[in-house]
Amino acid sequence: MQNTTGTWSVTNRKAAIGLYALAVFFFWGSQYIYLPTLPTYLQSKVIDLSWVGFVLSMYGLWQALVRIPLGIAADWWGRRKPFLIVGLALGAWGAWILGTSNDLIGLTLGRAITGVSTGVWVVLVV
Repeated sequence: MQNTTGTWSVTNRKAAIGLYALAVFFFWGSQYIYLPTLPTYLQSKVIDLSWVGFVLSMYGLWQALVRIPLGIAADWWGRRKPFLIVGLALGAWGAWILGTSNDLIGLTLGRAITGVSTGVWVVLVV
């Protein structure tokens, strides 16, 4: 006899919670694993410290700009998984751009993309 909650069995529910926890770990790991060294790395690429601050601020700016529209779009469309997959891919792409760029434009773009990626998080938690 198997316990069920709604249409999910207890085993399936535990597996789903485990996968959710794993996805959360990898998502936030991709966003913050390089963060302790990012200001020093940026300073080695850009001479002026004000530009380092500018590049770092792109994360919060783009996260704030896309969070509400993405939440509305996910509710309107009724599907969350495509947003999450794109968000994870954007996090990886933004980190790659940050790691391979040698100029201010590339560094700013990479940090902005990681901000958009984090803005996608809203569709998972709401």
